[in-house]
Amino acid sequence: MADLGDTIVGDALDALELDAADLVATSLGGYLALRSAAAEPARVRRMVQFSWPVGAPTEWLPWIMRVNAVPGLGAVIARLPPSARSVRMTFRQIGHGASLNDGRITPEDLETYLALLRHTPTLREDHRLAGAFLSWRHGLNRSLLSPETLANVAAPTLFVWGERDPFGGLETARGIVELLPDALLRVVPDAGHAPWLDDLEGSAAAVRAHLHGTSIVA
Repeated sequence: MADLGDTIVGDALDALELDAADLVATSLGGYLALRSAAAEPARVRRMVQFSWPVGAPTEWLPWIMRVNAVPGLGAVIARLPPSARSVRMTFRQIGHGASLNDGRITPEDLETYLALLRHTPTLREDHRLAGAFLSWRHGLNRSLLSPETLANVAAPTLFVWGERDPFGGLETARGIVELLPDALLRVVPDAGHAPWLDDLEGSAAAVRAHLHGTSIVA
């Protein structure tokens, strides 16, 4: 995973015949973007990170992530047939209960995610990835996004952080931002791990502003 993170963005840019690019990333993509930005700083101009990047320092991980790392048990869960009920439960577990209740997360959003689980090996791959990032006994593998790695991220970075992200609250967010040389934090109230689902217009505006060099923070 460390080698993949260090090279994936550079490899993609080579294939596209681009010297550098802006990055917008979230969750596992956030890990890949941070590793690549640290390994090849000249290739990442500006970056937006939505909420907790997988592997970043945090004192708390949701139970479902820990369960995925238990040998055998995570594999059993990955084989369970997904349903509309399980999708709604997942969204609540990652901090989107309020948006489910008031309709900001639409039936189309839920159907899209359910189709992803039904027609791709997403659950199986999530289980495999969990073993790379954490141990059910020892917790998070902190070497994958160490403070030393994060200190090498030169790209001006905006974190758009859901206030209810279960992978880490505002203290976790501020701690990560402090480890990067040039980073800002924008908190989205009452939002979860995917804050664009809770505030699409505000999230889009924050991305546009940051990539144009005029970050919106709050």
